[in-house]
Amino acid sequence: MQNEILHLDSVQTISTANGKQEASIDRYDTISIKDKAFREEQFNFDSKNLQWQNIPLNNNEALYLVDGKWEKLGQAKVTAKGNDIILDYGNDIQYLISGTSKDISNLAVMSVNLTKQNTQTRPEYALFKPPAPVFPAGSQAYYLGHSPLKTTYLSYFGNNTTFKSIDEWTTFYSSNSKNTVAQNSICPFQFDLTRKMVIFSNNPNQSVKCMAKEQPYEIRTVKQQQLLVMAEIQDDNSPAIGKEFYAIFNGSLLEGSVQEPFELPNNTKPASNSARLEVGFNKIAINHLFKYGGLPATAQLK
Repeated sequence: MQNEILHLDSVQTISTANGKQEASIDRYDTISIKDKAFREEQFNFDSKNLQWQNIPLNNNEALYLVDGKWEKLGQAKVTAKGNDIILDYGNDIQYLISGTSKDISNLAVMSVNLTKQNTQTRPEYALFKPPAPVFPAGSQAYYLGHSPLKTTYLSYFGNNTTFKSIDEWTTFYSSNSKNTVAQNSICPFQFDLTRKMVIFSNNPNQSVKCMAKEQPYEIRTVKQQQLLVMAEIQDDNSPAIGKEFYAIFNGSLLEGSVQEPFELPNNTKPASNSARLEVGFNKIAINHLFKYGGLPATAQLK
């Protein structure tokens, strides 16, 4: 990890005019360490010019709760911890990255790439299943774990609002009103202020039914900021590992995730956490994925 550029592929699934779903690789990310600093880059394939384009990272706009206000993070400093590394952004925000490398020469793609759900019903399975050959000699995979060292609050989305507080916001969207949050989602919701419950309902304009019924929420005051925290609901209605929050700051309604350490100080694992496992590849392996992932020869990395 400390000497390699790791490549992480991203598979896009689209629906064709006849309703069939197809998959192709349209993006890849890189992570690397240079001059003791952690670098992340993102590239999209320009199908018109047949080349990769470096694009700004979405997390450049992410806000973190620091000293009672929401701020962007600067460049992370990297320190080694045995075979692991610690990313230190200052202000008590640190992440641990640990991982192992594996020679994946002669292995099938779908047995390696943990970022895919390895089922024959998904479009990405058809993208890489035989007769696509196994990974060539020299292919390496890097299985990476990523976890905050302390509970961290990350806002990944914000919208202008006229509400001045979370209490005002929940009252407006209470179950006694006709107003619902996220009206365009599969599961719009309201707040039962008495029982401190989030009440979900079906969106009549969605073909997929909302499976969630209700779940508790709590109001936390963290570093002088008021947050409404509830368990995360994913778009596919499957249970999520993690919690999401809402907060109001400087005229914006912020939405984000509560990132909890994989292991708490007492060596126990929390009921929900944001530790994630990713798989990265060296250049030989990622070029193999590009070749059999719906991209032309010009997509090969030099």
